[in-house]
Amino acid sequence: MPATSLRSRLCPSAPCWSNRYQCSRPVVPRLWKNWLQDKGSLTRRLQSIGRFSVQLRQQGYGFASAMECRDLGLTYGRSVWFREVALLIDDQEVVLARTVVPLNSWLARRCGLTRLGNRSLGTFLFSQPSMKRPTLRLYRWAADGQHRQQWARRSIFTIQGQPLQVTEAFNSEWSGFSRSQRPLHRIHSNSRR
Repeated sequence: MPATSLRSRLCPSAPCWSNRYQCSRPVVPRLWKNWLQDKGSLTRRLQSIGRFSVQLRQQGYGFASAMECRDLGLTYGRSVWFREVALLIDDQEVVLARTVVPLNSWLARRCGLTRLGNRSLGTFLFSQPSMKRPTLRLYRWAADGQHRQQWARRSIFTIQGQPLQVTEAFNSEWSGFSRSQRPLHRIHSNSRR
């Protein structure tokens, strides 16, 4: 997964979305259901597998995609603060992630998100007592000209009622996802690990 802008790759004009509770079991394989619907910290889970690191690709101010505007309740063409990173295990890229925060939110101005650099967003999010994840959607996307589809998820988090969106695309060619399974009963738990 090469370093290009993730906005166009992770925000397709017509994605194959599925609401978490409407996705039929055969659509999402057990392995991916285990990862995509896990409500805990992806950072913490990846740290348990190997040497975890975050590689900042880019961050700054830009325009939200039509899909991001719709999900965040913004009018089309609104400016947002965004951050795009790669999550690595033992120096291998395993997840691409894009965070989008409305500029009118105090999250974009005062909470330190803009200074995370190569640190994990998950560590910040899951340390916030008021953090909630009211929306979790799954979809498939094609990685840079590959015919093989990859799995991704898009979450809306709120902190003290302020929204931010996180899109995470999983590298299906990395074998570590199949080596680290959580029991499916943990997927819907309220664990903040």
